[in-house]
Amino acid sequence: MNLKLNEYKASGILLLLVCITIIVSGVFASMAVSLAFAATDIGNGLAAIAAQKNVHLTSIAFDLSSFILTVLLAGALYQVFGKRHEMLSRWGAFCLVASGVILSYHDIGNFILPHLAEDYVSLGGDAALAVLPVAKNVLLHEIWGVKIGYTYFSLGVMFFCCAMLMTPQFKRRWGYFGIFSAVVTLLASYIPLGTYQDTISMIAFLPMLIWEIAFGITLILTRNSS
Repeated sequence: MNLKLNEYKASGILLLLVCITIIVSGVFASMAVSLAFAATDIGNGLAAIAAQKNVHLTSIAFDLSSFILTVLLAGALYQVFGKRHEMLSRWGAFCLVASGVILSYHDIGNFILPHLAEDYVSLGGDAALAVLPVAKNVLLHEIWGVKIGYTYFSLGVMFFCCAMLMTPQFKRRWGYFGIFSAVVTLLASYIPLGTYQDTISMIAFLPMLIWEIAFGITLILTRNSS
């Protein structure tokens, strides 16, 4: 009984931490140039990144923390749902682990960007132009990493929400809302690069943030009835 209760609380706390770190990362990212903009206008994007180096590094650090927490969350949620719904939980955990690993791997590459940006600004001339294709590859690598990573994240949430719908401790509305949020997050990840991408993505990710907070609190307050 106590072990199961701890697993519920651990899952809820981890889910809230994932949400909080992403929000903090987003706050810092909003102060800096968008990576989507940087990918469509490499030169000006690198100049802006160089001017806001510390802000970018802070945003990336919180992003990376969130992705590492996602891997831990996968194991915690498996412990909550695995005994009753082993197959759904196994696939959910696999997808969340894949998401955390892929997003972490691609996010580590972002730490290179501020240094490339500084080289671009300080070198000038032909030497600066040589930096552009490298920076473009890093940015495109990151953008596709985010798409693939959030695809796995959305699928993981869907699997666990399906398990939640068959678990009597939880109200079914959280399962349905979680699935809806995951679908919206998945679609938002594939919005084409453009002027309004960040604004549209921010709005589209709101349902997932709301679900993470609401279900995180629900998990913390839930007692195991088995």
